[in-house]
Formats: sequence, structure tokens, C-alpha cells
Amino acid sequence: MLTSALSENLLDLDQNDEVQANITEALANVSRFDCAETTVKFNGKVIDTLVVMCASKNKQVRRHSPLVLGNVAQNVACRTEIGSRGGIESLFLALEDNDGTTQANVLWALSNLMWHPPNQERAGRFMMEIIKHMQSYWLAVKVHACMLLANMLYYNDANRVRFLEIVGGMELLLHYITLRTDISIVEGCLRALVSLSYLDYVSTYLGNGYNASGVDLENPAEHNDTSKSCIPLLLDFMRPPFYSRDSMRHAQEIICNLCVHHNNRKLILNNQGIEALVSLQNDEDVGVQNLAVQIVEHLEDVTPPEVLARMKVDIGIDR
Repeated sequence: MLTSALSENLLDLDQNDEVQANITEALANVSRFDCAETTVKFNGKVIDTLVVMCASKNKQVRRHSPLVLGNVAQNVACRTEIGSRGGIESLFLALEDNDGTTQANVLWALSNLMWHPPNQERAGRFMMEIIKHMQSYWLAVKVHACMLLANMLYYNDANRVRFLEIVGGMELLLHYITLRTDISIVEGCLRALVSLSYLDYVSTYLGNGYNASGVDLENPAEHNDTSKSCIPLLLDFMRPPFYSRDSMRHAQEIICNLCVHHNNRKLILNNQGIEALVSLQNDEDVGVQNLAVQIVEHLEDVTPPEVLARMKVDIGIDR
């Protein structure tokens, strides 16, 4: 019935919208679990219909169509099909709706679609819209926007560059991490920071200092220039009681990436990082234990200031 014009022939237009709303709501429920039948039932014709219905004038249709797309996006083949049939662009068009529920559903669907790299590229063109929705007053919208950003940056250098080109974007991430207003928001922002910290100049920036007061993206020049290293902030996530298990893991991964720079390694040592890492070596998670050992090994390569001074004298060059 979803892809057939039969209902339009039998019913008036208002009733047809209601039928479509009920069908999409039912599909949102039955499509929650991926199985062998997913790709068979949700073929190209059905996906084309759902993509178009994201622009429906009926609020319930606009709310539930993204949910169906997000559910079937758990399937690899469906993720590919939705992206190639204009699903990403259609969802961003639906994101312009002022309805908070629709926005949250759209952002959630887009988050699932990002596990297909070409979809990351398609979504990257809308980076500014995602940053805008990260500042939404609706908690669900803000949470899913942070999750979407983290998925977009995952192993995607082009999107990392796009994000860093937005004035105040990095400060916004760190501001949310500092505030700790919601676990999901903090975990999403930390996960995004893990991807960004692989870039050499980002790891330098995080160690040297960031703006701790947050930035108004509409007025980026109007903010407090007080900055500080994010290393003490990240180490706090690694000390019990943990804010959350995932936030501890993400903070640990970022610290590991920051160890590429000598100054960052010294800051970790000076902020009692060794104590936090030794404690994590007794963690129940083997992955956490191994990463803690790896970071400690990185920290062994910190040359004391007096040794550096003596080496400069021996070389005979003023540096």
C-alpha cells in the first residue's frame, strides 16, 4: 500500500495522508531488527517512496519516515541503497522542520547511515547544520547531533577538515565535555575528539590550551580568551568514580593520541597521569589495561629538563 497509488484512488487526500502515517508508524515498529528479509522487503522501490515521504506535508509521516530509514540502515546493503537514492539529502531537507521530534528522528537516522563511508561524504556538505543542531534547546536533538558528528568524523579526514574550518566548533565540543550536562552528549563529543586527536596539529592544540568558556558560533569573536590544556580534563574522566565507562575509554584513547608530542607527555606526568594509568591497569576490561600500559610506555620517553640542557651544551649550538 505504501508504494501503490491504489489508496489515492479509493480515498480522499486527507484520508490518504492518514493511511501513509499509519503505515510508516507500523513500519517503524516492524523494521527495528535487521534480518535476512530486510533487503528483500525494503527494496529500491520502497526506499524511493520513504525518501520522498520525508518531505510529506503530514507531520506524522515526516516523523516516522526517518525512523524507518534509520532502522533499515542497520543493514549494510540498505545503507548503501539509501545513500545512492538521495536519502541523505532528503533527510537533511526534513531536518529543516521546526518540529523537535522530527529533527531528533532525522539525526538518529543519519547517525546509522554514517557507517557507510560514501554517506559520510554526502553528509559532510551539511556540517554547519549539524553544528547548529548541537546547540538545540531540545535535549534529544542535541544528543543525536553529537552522535552524528562523531560518526561523520570516524576515519574520515575530509570531514575532520570541514569541522575544523568552522570557527568555534572545537571549542563547542570541549565546552560540552567540560559541562557534563548529559552522559550521551559527553560521550558523543569525546568520541568525536578521539577522531580529531589523530591529527597532529589538533593534538598540539589540545595540549597547549583551548578556550574553556565555550563560543557563540554566531559571534565567534565575542568570547573569553582564557585558555587551558585539556589534559587535566581528560585525566579526570580516567579517575574513579568514572563519569561513565565509555567516557573513560574515549578519554584514554585521546590521551594516547596526545602522547605523540613531548610537551603533552610532560603535562600528563605533571598532572598525576601516572597514578590514573596505574589504576586502570587493574581494570576489568583487558583493552583498557593494555592501552594504559601502552600510554605508560610512551611516558617513559620524557627527557628531564636538566638532561636536555646538558645535551644542548654538548652539541654546542644555542637552541
